[in-house]
Amino acid sequence: MPKVSKRSATKVQEFGSVTDRREEMNGYTVQFVSFAADTDLDGPLQALPGGACQCPHWGYVIAGRARFTSGDQEEVYEAGDAFYQPPGHRP
Repeated sequence: MPKVSKRSATKVQEFGSVTDRREEMNGYTVQFVSFAADTDLDGPLQALPGGACQCPHWGYVIAGRARFTSGDQEEVYEAGDAFYQPPGHRP
């Protein structure tokens, strides 16, 4: 079975304070995202339909916290939380 770690991911991109490490595995994308500072992603998402991410995301917060909005609903996940965000969310 395939595996990947933050260190072994071969696709690495930097977007200011955000580092994205990812690998494709059996039709899925495994992604390790690190934020060096508080980051507002609303600007970059404006180019997407509805100004929101159209991909589902399953994740785990290792440190800090992450806030997502979907319509009029807001969810905040903190270190130790596993989460699922359906298409149509904004981090």
